[in-house]
Amino acid sequence: MQPEESGAHRRFMAAAVAIVLLALVVRFYGIGRHEVWLDEAFSWHVATMSRWFATILMDNTPPLLYLLLRAWLPLAGTSEAALRVPSALAGTVFVALVIWVGRDVFN
Repeated sequence: MQPEESGAHRRFMAAAVAIVLLALVVRFYGIGRHEVWLDEAFSWHVATMSRWFATILMDNTPPLLYLLLRAWLPLAGTSEAALRVPSALAGTVFVALVIWVGRDVFN
């Protein structure tokens, strides 16, 4: 790698890290301030019920969110903020993936 390329790579990485950190801050700022929406309440209900997997299979819903919530809620509690953390983290990871794919596609 040439010195010019190394400097450009460092600047890109610094900008990418700054964007991902900004995405994280935006998602977590006031995360528990608002009341639970209907879809969030339904997700909590399905993740905490005893026959949750049968409900998912009958409802034809992708189970990843319910699986994550089922593992997360006993650790974090059942507050509005705790319910939204997995989605906020997934959104932040998506921003990082878009930057990574964009760098590969448009390099």
